[in-house]
Amino acid sequence: MAHKKSDFNIFFSDDQIGFYQQKKASEQPIFGSLELEKGVIVQGHILDPESLLSTLKKIYKQYKIKPKSVKMMLHDQNILIREITVKKESLQRLTIEEYIQTEKGKSLHFPFEKSIISHYVRLETEDSFSVLLFIADENLLNDYHDVFDYLKVKEISFDLPSLALYNFYVEKTKTDIENLMIVSLYDNLFSIKIIENHMPVFNMIEEFEGTDSQYADIIENYVERIANFYRFNIRKGKSSLSKIVLFDLSNEKKVSKIYSSLNTKLEEFDLLVFDLTNLNSMIDDLPKAAFMAYLESLEKAKNKDIAKAIEFKLHRIPRINHFLNYVMALSFAIFTGISLVYIPFYTTNEEIINQTGLNNNLQNQLTILEEEVLIFEDYTQKEIDYSESFDYLDEADASISSKITDLQSFFTEEMELLSFEVSSEDSMITLVISTSDSSIFNGYLLSIYETFGINNETYDLQRWMTN
Repeated sequence: MAHKKSDFNIFFSDDQIGFYQQKKASEQPIFGSLELEKGVIVQGHILDPESLLSTLKKIYKQYKIKPKSVKMMLHDQNILIREITVKKESLQRLTIEEYIQTEKGKSLHFPFEKSIISHYVRLETEDSFSVLLFIADENLLNDYHDVFDYLKVKEISFDLPSLALYNFYVEKTKTDIENLMIVSLYDNLFSIKIIENHMPVFNMIEEFEGTDSQYADIIENYVERIANFYRFNIRKGKSSLSKIVLFDLSNEKKVSKIYSSLNTKLEEFDLLVFDLTNLNSMIDDLPKAAFMAYLESLEKAKNKDIAKAIEFKLHRIPRINHFLNYVMALSFAIFTGISLVYIPFYTTNEEIINQTGLNNNLQNQLTILEEEVLIFEDYTQKEIDYSESFDYLDEADASISSKITDLQSFFTEEMELLSFEVSSEDSMITLVISTSDSSIFNGYLLSIYETFGINNETYDLQRWMTN
């Protein structure tokens, strides 16, 4: 068997990581296993990716490796196999793959929130296809992919354990049989697979905790029931299992004791415990945890088309797209920051600057007004008295002037004011008037008396003349 060059082959259980890499055929391969802390992986699902990443980094550092491509062997417990019949009339213009995708959640139901499916057409008749479905949890595969992305692995692919075990058995024994049951023993569980015409058609896995004898009893029970199911339900009594091969992948069970018990109980079957020692002249001691990774490294001499057909291919976003998404997210964050923070800050700052300028202008105007407005000082009482006296005299003087003006307002053209005299003490105004006609003078006297005379009325500004 040849080896794939440079692929880093890896297998995860809940307790260990097994790995194998053959860089060159002439070089000593790199292989080994490393224990995982409890709870990092549970039933194949990654619960603590940081711890798993740390363990993988230890492997990288210890063995001085930095692989660019990884081939991961999926665990039996994370694979479902179903056979369906697809009517050609149901396809219309759809491909089988498109038909399967449209029927998910309708006629096809799987125990995964998001499933990824590979299919293989086993048989085509005039009106239908017999199709094998290989189903895995897409979220689970993406979780492993994410971990390897952190390690800058460029290419990651996933494969089935059933085909790897079958091809290895056929290559080592140089036999080519119609059907085969493979029983894989793990520490706390076991799986049973049926291979028919080089193709896995059945897969189940069962957890178990108990003694070795109890382990053998439950395996015997399942083997007999599944063998009968295959013979009478799947193949309708036309075919039966010809051989059972037992692979011991357990680090704890005593397979010799289990085999001895099973060999007695399953006398009707041809049971073989496959020897996992002396697998390769360059491998001195291959850990059980690394055996599946070793099988993954072997070139599939037969059934290349089948192996290719049932590989799981994830549609991952390229890293450059992730980078561009990060750039767009950063750009959006910057734009949002500018829109929500900087622009309001800039606008507010402009308003503050404008308001500051307005305040300065108002302050300048106030200063100018304060300089123009007289400043009132405090005066002494004497100064106040003098001011009030002046105001009184000034008002009195204005009052005399207005009275003389009143008297002059009734002058005719024939009258002339020669002089006047004001006596404040006697409150008397004496006018010296010249006229050529005494009747004009008398009419003048009557007019001013009627207009300004008091005539038993109180004194006011209009009537001020007393006699």
